Amino acid sequence: KGGWLIVPNYPSRRRMPLDPVMGGYGGTEMKLLYQGHVGEGHGLTRIIEFIKTDPSLRLTIVGPGNDDYIQLLKDKVKELEISNQVQILDVVPYSELVAITRAHQVGLAIHEPVNLAFRTAALASNKIYEYAAAGLPILYYRDEHYMKHLGNYQWAFPTSLDVVDLSKNICRIRKSYRSLSESARRDFFDKLNFAAIFKPVLDRLEDLS
Repeated sequence: KGGWLIVPNYPSRRRMPLDPVMGGYGGTEMKLLYQGHVGEGHGLTRIIEFIKTDPSLRLTIVGPGNDDYIQLLKDKVKELEISNQVQILDVVPYSELVAITRAHQVGLAIHEPVNLAFRTAALASNKIYEYAAAGLPILYYRDEHYMKHLGNYQWAFPTSLDVVDLSKNICRIRKSYRSLSESARRDFFDKLNFAAIFKPVLDRLEDLS
C-alpha cells in the first residue's frame, strides 16, 4: 500500500576524490582488480587462467572468503607459475579500498548465474559502481539480465569468460582507455551515486511533509 521507491546500492560521492585517477594507463601493464567476496561464481579461476596467456596483465584479488577456496586460487597461481602476475590480498578495511581500486585499470564485476543473488547484483553490487567511481572500465558476465542494466554504458563490457572473448575485451579497453575511464567517472558523479538516486526519496518525503 502507498508509494514505494527502489534505491540501488550506489556508493557515495563523498568517498571518491575528484582528482585524476591514480592508476591511469601507460600502455604497458594493465592491472585487473576483483574486490568483494572471494568465492565461486565470480569467474576467478578462469580469469587466473586468462592472466597466464598475457604477460602484460596483472591481477589483484582482495576480500573475505572461504579459506579453502582462497587456497585453491593460490594453488592455481602457483601451478601456472604466475605468482609475479597475481596477488591475493588479505581483507582490508573498507576505508582503504578506494586507494587500492584507483591503483588499477579494470574492475571485475562478474556474477555467474549460479544462485538467486546473481539476479540482484546488477543493481545491488556496490563494487560495480565503486569501480566506475574510480574510473575503471568493468568486465561483467554476459547475461540478458546484466546487459539490461549495464548495456548502455560504454565502460561496461560483457564477457563469456572464454580466453578469446576476454582478450578482445581487454584489447578494446586498451585502445580507448582514457575515454572509457572518463566516461565511467562522469556517469558515477552524474547519476550512479547515492545522492543522485536518493533524491526522489527526499522529494517524496518533502511532498508528504
